[in-house]
Amino acid sequence: AVAAETTAVVAAPIEEVAITETTPQPTEYEVLRANAIAERERASQAKLERVLDYTKQTMVPYMSEAELDRLCGYITEYNLGDTPCEVSPVSVDSALKSIDLMHFGWNIGKAFGKRRIHTATFIKRVFAHALRDLEITTIERKMSHTESECRIKLNGEIA
Repeated sequence: AVAAETTAVVAAPIEEVAITETTPQPTEYEVLRANAIAERERASQAKLERVLDYTKQTMVPYMSEAELDRLCGYITEYNLGDTPCEVSPVSVDSALKSIDLMHFGWNIGKAFGKRRIHTATFIKRVFAHALRDLEITTIERKMSHTESECRIKLNGEIA
């Protein structure tokens, strides 16, 4: 009889090693920059909210709730860029004249710090039916005129 030799394999005990990841601490510059960006974003959001409040208070007597909601959506997009991509013109009460819509546009454009040509283009697209007889350049030129009777007054203090 041949005896088979068996060798016992003994595994060494596994030592648990705690791996701690060290995340680098942000530099003073990175902290200051992040805070400045966050503050700028908060200020921009607060300005948008003030403009939307102004829009609702000013325009509610002259349009339906659905039209007002669409207008506020367009204004939000306008705040982010120059003019919204897709615009289905909003309808306003015939009590508002073109000068009222131009004043409204000037007021929100001024609040956002937009150039007049961008504001004129925006309101021409948004109020396309009411401003159908006016060219963008005419709107740009006349949006801050005050010589005619109007319901919406110029207001540079919204934001």
